[in-house]
Amino acid sequence: MWCKILVLVAAALCGSAAAGGEVWTPKPGDFVFSTNPKIFRPLAYRLAVAGPPTHAAMVVRRRDGSLALLEALAGDGVKLNDLTVLYGSGRSDVLVRRLRIALNHIEESRLQDWVCRQDGKPYAGLGPAMAPAVGLPIRVGPVTRRALLDTEAPGWFCSQLAVAAGVATGRISRYDANPRFTDPQDLCWGRVLDIGYAWERPIRIDTRSRTTQHGQPGLHLR
Repeated sequence: MWCKILVLVAAALCGSAAAGGEVWTPKPGDFVFSTNPKIFRPLAYRLAVAGPPTHAAMVVRRRDGSLALLEALAGDGVKLNDLTVLYGSGRSDVLVRRLRIALNHIEESRLQDWVCRQDGKPYAGLGPAMAPAVGLPIRVGPVTRRALLDTEAPGWFCSQLAVAAGVATGRISRYDANPRFTDPQDLCWGRVLDIGYAWERPIRIDTRSRTTQHGQPGLHLR
């Protein structure tokens, strides 16, 4: 556990730089990470999670074509929130990991079907939030049928939902990822669960600076 915490702290301190003036235009499959200091975190959660970011989500496309943020929130459960929740919402240190290659029609359709099955499920609570402290976000040993059902859990913790969404796209292998033991830092910094082959490195965005690019709302990268 302590080795994992030290690795994650080092990764968080390294961060990631971005070219000035660049704009992030959200696309389905992009991961979004944030820290909300106003949200009460139980002491056990603080011990389990090594530091910011403390929340993970994914940009998805609704059936009507609009973009939304798929996330699991304490008290709300799994929701599809408008991307405007990122603007002045109290979320700090917002980072994104952009997909290197956009999802094709089949991948988007598969993701939409999966999201529809998760929408409205409850927040998983403290037990699943503690799981990453005692396990690895990658699978070790034989993959059982039960393990492959991790993408259809009865309830979700934020990062477990996000990585399962990555599995639903097909860009993360269900034979490699272990959603039940994945926390926001694992997915953001990728020191154990390496998703760099499909997603760019995490980049901070300025949620106070909105813009429009190609007719779509965007946020400036820091």
